[in-house]
Amino acid sequence: MATASRLAAFPKGKGGRSSVSGHVVTVFGCTGFIGKYVVNRLGRCGSQVVLPYRQDQTATRHLRVMGDLGQLIFTPFHLQHEESIYNAVKHSTVVINLCGRNFSRRLSQFSQRDVHVDGAERLARISREAGVERFIHVSTLGASQSGDLQFHIDKADGEEAVRKAFPSATILRPSNVLGPEDRFLNFFGHRAYWKISPLLKEQCGATKMPVYVVDVAKAAVQCVEDPSTAGQTYELFGPKTYKMEELVHYLFRILLRRFVPVRIPEKLYLNVYCAPTEFVLSRRPFTTRNEAQLIYYPNVRAPGMPGLLDLGITPTPLEEYALYTLRRYRHHQTVDVPMDEVERVDGAEKFI
Repeated sequence: MATASRLAAFPKGKGGRSSVSGHVVTVFGCTGFIGKYVVNRLGRCGSQVVLPYRQDQTATRHLRVMGDLGQLIFTPFHLQHEESIYNAVKHSTVVINLCGRNFSRRLSQFSQRDVHVDGAERLARISREAGVERFIHVSTLGASQSGDLQFHIDKADGEEAVRKAFPSATILRPSNVLGPEDRFLNFFGHRAYWKISPLLKEQCGATKMPVYVVDVAKAAVQCVEDPSTAGQTYELFGPKTYKMEELVHYLFRILLRRFVPVRIPEKLYLNVYCAPTEFVLSRRPFTTRNEAQLIYYPNVRAPGMPGLLDLGITPTPLEEYALYTLRRYRHHQTVDVPMDEVERVDGAEKFI
């Protein structure tokens, strides 16, 4: 007999925002960059979405318009408080974990490992104990216990912990995720004001396969709707491969700025520029050492892993959305120049 708490798990209607999809989805990390795109996609298909949040309620106000009346449920939680986690998942059929962290501070409440390993294991374990049917964990492309970056090692340990706690979990590994609020395109947009293009000397030839944030959100929702994705690992990357220096050159062309590459030794850039901001800024450093490494280091795929095409999603090329994000960093006299005229505008000489 169906209980009142499970009524939302019965589909009703013809589909769309005002119908009921039959999924009750808890989205941890809903206030983050990828989170709001996932919530929007779930709301559009009529899913009831439970949104645990850790900040003030104003941090969730942009999410309140993404679902029909009564379909978005907000609940406070803490990553180390198991009762609050259980309250967030006890009525759900699917849980999506988008929690992540790009830096650690001495006075911070959570280290990267607390979030990527211990926190992920705790969410997966409590979800299984609460009777949740599906668990979707978002990791990162290149996650490996033998990786060059501590970020990739922690993500790999988190995947292993999730698999042990919830064996049928689905794991998504996106590459550098790009979009209007990202810290990749916006990183180079800000650097355009410097009149130079900083590059890590050792990583100028690194290969990058950036993926659009909307494609990542589509993949997460497709995993919710398709039960055959249970237990699978998907690597999400864009349709084109770029060399790092060529990619930055292309972004500066979009900005109509002169490309002046400055190849800085990695240790000098990380320790002289990035490290001090992690200690000086109290809340959110401009660029952390981990973030800089993730921006400049190559995207490494595992052979034979399924991807976006296996989920029925056509990857969006960078050329279709880069201008939308970078337009705000152009000179005011060239802000409206369309992409098909970029080659004919001598913006680098005239407006710098």
